[in-house]
Amino acid sequence: MHFNPFISVPRYIRLNTLLMKKAEAMEYFEREGWKFIENTFETYDEFIEAVQHLDDESFMVDFHIKNLFIFPASSKKHFASNELAAEGKLLLQDKASCLPSFLLNPPHKSTVLDMCAAPGNKTTHLAAIMKNKGKIYAVEMNAKRYQTLTKMVEGTNATIIQTMNRDVLEIKDEEVPNIQYILLDPSCSGSGIVNRFASDINKDSNRLYKLSGLQFKLLTHAMTSFPNVKRIVYSTCSVYPEENEEVVLNCLQRIGHFKLVNAAELMNNQWNNFGNETSYPNLGSKVLYARMGEDGYKSDLTNGFFVAVLERCEEDEFNEFYLQKQQNIAVHNEKFGKRKAEKVDENVKEEVQEEIVKPKKKKKWINKGYNQ
Repeated sequence: MHFNPFISVPRYIRLNTLLMKKAEAMEYFEREGWKFIENTFETYDEFIEAVQHLDDESFMVDFHIKNLFIFPASSKKHFASNELAAEGKLLLQDKASCLPSFLLNPPHKSTVLDMCAAPGNKTTHLAAIMKNKGKIYAVEMNAKRYQTLTKMVEGTNATIIQTMNRDVLEIKDEEVPNIQYILLDPSCSGSGIVNRFASDINKDSNRLYKLSGLQFKLLTHAMTSFPNVKRIVYSTCSVYPEENEEVVLNCLQRIGHFKLVNAAELMNNQWNNFGNETSYPNLGSKVLYARMGEDGYKSDLTNGFFVAVLERCEEDEFNEFYLQKQQNIAVHNEKFGKRKAEKVDENVKEEVQEEIVKPKKKKKWINKGYNQ
């Protein structure tokens, strides 16, 4: 894959609805001299085309996330020192980073676990989606990143968030009771981030192996340790399938009581980039990628990102990947058992043949007392 340097990522500004209303934000931008472009596009492709031609004085609202504003790439320096951003009312967050929270979409008063929460953009987005009603446990193991997380939570008035400086793999259900929704955005290669956009040539296979192992452990923990979970969103800022489709497939093959949800349907079938259906049948087309100027893909004008949505199966229901894996194991065991039985039978047959063919030895009677 190659990054297209001629496509620039716009500036995305997420409105923190816990501190500011949308109408107030619109008025502020217009006072600052920005001209609002009404979003009347029927398709996502039409919207992308309009964003690509956004002039230096105009802004729009995102096609999917209605509290996400889009400004031209030239505005990045302006918003870096914006007073509303300093107050936590406006958050500088790429659209791709908003997708996991948007797709998890926990209702008000639900209980959520953010397993790898720092720096807190997704966590505070969840609090806004839930309108500050419910409970969010935000876990971060790294001490320095944990400080960043707590600072962001405090600065955004997200009062339903309880931060935890812990290793999430050690957290049990009784410590965070009644978890219903889980967001897992673990450490990854970061290969989708524009300023360090990676190619297959630059892959570090050893690092990817270690990362995918950790990602597998974390997703397995999410799927097996919290019995009340209804939905899990797994995401990375990576474009490598080893951290994405491969991790999701391995977990689904081993854990039958969660199934993959078609992310396209959650986006109202208005999205362009998905996983590799050829390499991952019945999985690739259901997971979502955000892509930025790669050869062979339509641009989403965002950083590279991956999102998969899992939901708990109905009682006595198992996902198709688990069932197929179990069937393959059964077939293998049957064949192996048959071959083993045939080998045992053959050995027994050989032993019997040896006894039939082998001449019997005559017993030699020896009476030690009477030998002459």
